[in-house]
Amino acid sequence: FTNVTVAGTLTGSVTGADHSLISTSGINAAKSVNHAWTLTNTGITFSSGTATVTLNWVGVGTDADAGSTPANYIVAKLDGSTWTNPTVGAKTSTSIGVTGITSFSDFQVGEAATIPSDYFRSVTTGIWSTASTWQSSSDNITWGPAALAPTNLANSITIQNPNTVTVDVDGQTASSIIIVGTLTNSASNNLNVSGNWTNNGTFTPVTGTITFTGTSQTIDGSASTTFNNLTLSNNGLKTFSTIPAVNGILSMEGTATASAAPTYGGSAILQYKGSGSQTTGSELPASINNLTIYNPNGVALSGSTIVNGTFALTSGNISLGTNNLTVSSISGGSSASYVITDGIGTLIQNVGTSPVTFPIGFVASDYTPITFSNTGTLQNYNVRIRSVTPSLSTSGLDRQWIVKETNAGTTILSLVTLTWTATSAYTLGNPPSCDMVENITGSVDPYYAIKTGLDGTSSSVTTGSMSYPLGDITTGLYITLVGQVGLVPVELSTFASAVNGRNISLNWETKTEKNSDRFVIERTKIDASAVTLNWETVTSVKAAVLSNSPKQYS
Repeated sequence: FTNVTVAGTLTGSVTGADHSLISTSGINAAKSVNHAWTLTNTGITFSSGTATVTLNWVGVGTDADAGSTPANYIVAKLDGSTWTNPTVGAKTSTSIGVTGITSFSDFQVGEAATIPSDYFRSVTTGIWSTASTWQSSSDNITWGPAALAPTNLANSITIQNPNTVTVDVDGQTASSIIIVGTLTNSASNNLNVSGNWTNNGTFTPVTGTITFTGTSQTIDGSASTTFNNLTLSNNGLKTFSTIPAVNGILSMEGTATASAAPTYGGSAILQYKGSGSQTTGSELPASINNLTIYNPNGVALSGSTIVNGTFALTSGNISLGTNNLTVSSISGGSSASYVITDGIGTLIQNVGTSPVTFPIGFVASDYTPITFSNTGTLQNYNVRIRSVTPSLSTSGLDRQWIVKETNAGTTILSLVTLTWTATSAYTLGNPPSCDMVENITGSVDPYYAIKTGLDGTSSSVTTGSMSYPLGDITTGLYITLVGQVGLVPVELSTFASAVNGRNISLNWETKTEKNSDRFVIERTKIDASAVTLNWETVTSVKAAVLSNSPKQYS
């Protein structure tokens, strides 16, 4: 003691066997010191918490159970009907110190009856990390005070009613959890669950994250669980027997898959952040508010999807295959994260007078976006890129951008920017001057110049301001770059026709011409039963050869 203010008598006694109530003490009766010490205070007044007690015995195999380990011994103290675990001080093979004593009563020494693989259940409202919140049992039948808090090593963990248990440690681990009372995840703590999740009570997520770290796991129960953030990690199928709700981020990690889509809150985000390449599954519905690609190994889209909110390209690519991806807005998009259009699937965005970028590429490490604006009708455009081998020019890009409008004949291009990489470099080297060209037939070789005299030595070209009507491109506008060698570039401003009886008048205007010799007018008879159309020359009109100003023809 220290600071004894009133003298008195301290009486000690010891039995030759375990305490009669050892079964409720949290001490393993098979690995205990076979004594029960009793200290009785008569009249002594001392400063609380200053008393130190040393309990002694002969040794393991004599008065301590064979097979027990003194280094693992704890002390249980009985006050009335309640056992507690006072602070243990110095240990030897034949003694143990107890410090911070505030009162005197019965003491029992031995290894904890609770082992990490026991069953656990709450016994009172409290915080998770405190042992006194819990009871433990080796057989799920006989229960006693727990000597430690449950972890992922526990057989199972039950939150009893009416108890409320609060997760107070970030990174806390758990095995299978059965909620009958209330479980609260305080603040932004992460609770890692390796077993199943059964909610028959109440779960309060606050701003934290529940991470399922096992292999095959199940979320079920009579009550639907609402998570803030939910992470499905490791591997195997996570089965939603009861569909949960997610208000924050559902993060698909490792190689884990989900049996169904949760109910997503209005601002919820589905994020792919796997340890290897991933394929979207049941967790991605046909329409979702927010989608994030955060996997440098890549993600494959397994079905057409509409993203109504933000589509975030943070890390890695998403491959469309045969599926379409419709997005309202894109965050990110770079050579480190873009949309791969490796099949007939397209990236769909709404385009009006403000330029919109489609961050696409044909393969990995080949970022070839297209940016364009449209002064015609505001509408959705399906865009993809494919690999081609041009033949009309001695040089040209190995890529062809395909743009499809929704409303026939309502597109007017006002700005187009093409960007490419060394992977899609010119077939025969970068020419100092090139033309951006298009057709609507799907042919590898384009025929009509959108813009001539562009610099082909860089990795990006922009047409600048223009007004270019396209006609019907619902089946596709095919755009690429070719060198000017071997091509007759004519920039057509207008083309009109008029019928007067059996006569047809054609009128057109060119904006620029280079190496143009003549315009050839041909005609054919329309025969629905004909396999091919036979064209014949009607006349030809001399061209300007070289012109940088408007020229009219008829």
